[in-house]
Amino acid sequence: MRRFQRADQLIYESALERADKADMLTSMAILSGLVSDELPLELVARRRDLMIESAAYDIIKQAGRQAGLEQGICQGVLNAIAFGLDLRFGAAGLRLLSEIHKIEDVGLLRAIQQRLRTAQTPTELREIYRE
Repeated sequence: MRRFQRADQLIYESALERADKADMLTSMAILSGLVSDELPLELVARRRDLMIESAAYDIIKQAGRQAGLEQGICQGVLNAIAFGLDLRFGAAGLRLLSEIHKIEDVGLLRAIQQRLRTAQTPTELREIYRE
């Protein structure tokens, strides 16, 4: 049995309070991610029933949701920009997409989306993110 699995088993079978076990296993999963991508996944798959009681697990879950939400918003704005570029400027506008897709600032993406309404040329639109 690997040391990792042995440590997991010792914590899980210990006489510690459930909340302490949950926190220890969650911490172990986080720290194991420093040495392996598979170990945290393995631990969560095996001990999720207990780890979901950990405050740290809740924080990680909320952070993941927030990151997913931000990524979804960013993707939605990028899709709207692509649609607007195609409608306003056709192929010439769509050439800007490779540059615009590199932008991670949602505020800047929204500014580009708003400017699409009044920009007369793709170059004029490019000025927003080249400044």
